[in-house]
Formats: sequence, structure tokens, C-alpha cells
Amino acid sequence: MTSALILLVVVVVFIAWVAKSAIMRFGGIDLYRKSAPFFMGLILGHFAGVGISFIVDMVFFHGNGHPILHG
Repeated sequence: MTSALILLVVVVVFIAWVAKSAIMRFGGIDLYRKSAPFFMGLILGHFAGVGISFIVDMVFFHGNGHPILHG
């Protein structure tokens, strides 16, 4: 189980590195600065979705909950 989570983190970091490298190579610092709010929105949207799911689980399932972060 632990190795699967480590693999997931490694893959996510690799994808982020590839995206940043491509943006910097093809668009330079201007495109990097313009795209930063989009990627921050992805992160904040993920946290908002997890937070809303957590609240719904607490209200309707009284603390039993479901796995929401990684399935």
C-alpha cells in the first residue's frame, strides 16, 4: 500500500515537472506567469471538492465516511 502511494506522488511530481518544463520552453516566463492562476485553481478546486465531500460525509454518514482523497 505504501509503495503505491509513493508511486502516485512520484508520478504527480513528474507530470508537474513536465508541464512546467514545457510551459517554460515554449512560452517563457510570460506564459508561466499567465498559467500560474490556472494551476492554482486546479489545486484549490481539488481541496474544495475534498472539503465538501468531507462535510457531506460527516452530515449524512455520521463520521463513517468514505475514502475521498485517493479513492
